[in-house]
Amino acid sequence: MRVVLDTNILVSGLIKVLNNPSLILDAATQGRFSLYLSNSILTEFAGVMPRKFGWDSARTARAVLRLSTIAAIVDPPSVASGVSGHALDDRILDCVAAAEADFLVTGDRRHLLPLRTFGNARIVTAAEFLEELEASDS
Repeated sequence: MRVVLDTNILVSGLIKVLNNPSLILDAATQGRFSLYLSNSILTEFAGVMPRKFGWDSARTARAVLRLSTIAAIVDPPSVASGVSGHALDDRILDCVAAAEADFLVTGDRRHLLPLRTFGNARIVTAAEFLEELEASDS
């Protein structure tokens, strides 16, 4: 199963313990699915953590390194311009396309979740993805 995690899932998974996003990151670490990220997603993450959560550069760099070790990093061309109505979210969709993802997991109820699909990928919440993951493990 090929999966892209939106930046908001990465952030939530790393700042909180035992929530759905952290469980998804744990599952990625355990190799239960193939995680795909792009440099654009990692750059957005690296900008959010100091600005919104006061992380210093060393802590942010460690988190980016951790994410880079559990994910395949793709370098997608821009194919989704104007699809979501928000440029940063279009970069997420570019990653979905480049990864040939089955799922995009996001908490973005404004731009991404309303799309429901992009290419062959289903766009789902963290809770919905965990249900899918459990079903695939059975």
